[in-house]
Amino acid sequence: MPETSLRPAPVGSRGWLLTFLVCGWGIAPGALDAQSLAGQALWPPRLDQGQVRFSLLPAFSTWDENFGPPGSDPRPLGAGLTSDEAAPLLPGVELLEARLRELTSTPGYAARAGGMAGTVRQDFTRVDFSGEMGVFDWLSVGVTVPIVKTRTEVGLDFQAAVDADLGLSPTQTDAGAVAAFLQAVSQASTSAASHAQAACSTDPGSATCSSAQALAQEWDAFSSGLDAAYGASIFFPVTSSDVAGLLTARLDVLNAGLSAAGLGTVGAAFPFAATPVDENVIYGLNENPRAGIGGAPFGTVIRDWTLGDIEVGARLRVLERGDASGLRYSLYVGGLVRLGTGTSDDPDVFLDLGSGDGQEDLEGYVTGYLQGGRRFSLGMEGRYGVQHATILYRRVAPAEVIAAPLSSRRLLEWTPGSYRAMAVVPRWYASPNLALMGSYRWFSRAADRYAYAPEESFPDLDLSIMEGGTGTTLHEVGLGLSYTTRTSARGGGISSTPVELHARVVRSVAGSGKLTPVATRAELGILMYRRVFGN
Repeated sequence: MPETSLRPAPVGSRGWLLTFLVCGWGIAPGALDAQSLAGQALWPPRLDQGQVRFSLLPAFSTWDENFGPPGSDPRPLGAGLTSDEAAPLLPGVELLEARLRELTSTPGYAARAGGMAGTVRQDFTRVDFSGEMGVFDWLSVGVTVPIVKTRTEVGLDFQAAVDADLGLSPTQTDAGAVAAFLQAVSQASTSAASHAQAACSTDPGSATCSSAQALAQEWDAFSSGLDAAYGASIFFPVTSSDVAGLLTARLDVLNAGLSAAGLGTVGAAFPFAATPVDENVIYGLNENPRAGIGGAPFGTVIRDWTLGDIEVGARLRVLERGDASGLRYSLYVGGLVRLGTGTSDDPDVFLDLGSGDGQEDLEGYVTGYLQGGRRFSLGMEGRYGVQHATILYRRVAPAEVIAAPLSSRRLLEWTPGSYRAMAVVPRWYASPNLALMGSYRWFSRAADRYAYAPEESFPDLDLSIMEGGTGTTLHEVGLGLSYTTRTSARGGGISSTPVELHARVVRSVAGSGKLTPVATRAELGILMYRRVFGN
């Protein structure tokens, strides 16, 4: 388990995610790496030989919805927690309903528990500590060390229905009574089968044989159906419910058939749930070992400051020109290795946000700058990255599923999709030191790929269901201010008091992907220059 602080949400909104297959959303790996993918375009990267640039770049992102599949409207993170009727979302209830429909011959039966309303908000705070040194006038090398803090708040308000017919199964509260009852039903089924065999061996075509066979078949179906119903879920109909009355009535009819045949009947009481489900049952499901979820309780999950994925790279200036009219332009190429020093999200802490992907990336980029006169400049950047595979535990389920059952947990080889990004940062200078800046960024990442790790003992599940919807497309716009004490803010020379500052707010305005957040991000930047050798 990661170092997390797990606290329940406020009364009336604390929560548990209620299903093996709830449609909720997590976050796309890499979707929040805004500084590493677009921040470089904020300032001209030129460093002379012997100069060092130190950067402190904090950013805070927050969101409560994801974009979803292409062409769809954004979906609240808590949409999968909100339903007028919670029963279909409870673990195993769909299977229980199917068994009860068969046992009671009521094809329209649907369990009732109550309604719920869920909310989810996620925050991601990243602070980059960067250092870059000019080895030559045309070559610089650098390293970025990020630290990350994440927060997920899940709230759930459950209101039990007045006519709720679903409660905690007696297999959870009185397993002995259930075992005794099922044993009695099994014995009755065996007795009916033996009676039919005896009647038909004497006179195979008689009405007595046909009646005995029909009774034996009904008892066999009833016995196997009850076994399946009690084993389907940790929930079961309550004693006072209509469906409990139908089950009891069927048992009475079958007992009457045994009595008519001169056989012993089932005398054990039919075990039902004592009371309907309430919020205590709902909120405790994650920690109930028989529920099959096996995860941390939902509430507020905080992952305190943790090391992210460290980046090491180099930048080469390939072109720089200028003329007396004030037109200047430059072009840089570079590359970096993003080390797998971060921690990925924990599969047993649902909706957890990791500090990184925990695997290596290789990235190349091209950056260009254009200055037109005294008032305008433009930064442009294009990036392409390839992400390497890593081994980790995951629960095998579609990308939108949050609380997949513990039985789906497998050791997998995860290969995040390769990505592309482009950014444009125009500036208008109110003075040589102060500028208003805008930004546009496009980011696209291919779908993830999964395979079983060689060490996995049970490669029995279809991994393709995990890959759908993991691709990401994102469009962001931003607006901010920048300030510099460099004597030539757009030319590259460094003054005796070389400090640069910027502040920017960025908003995701369009995109697609089940794990792509509709985020708002606030950024700050502090850049300082020092000369360590050379003139």
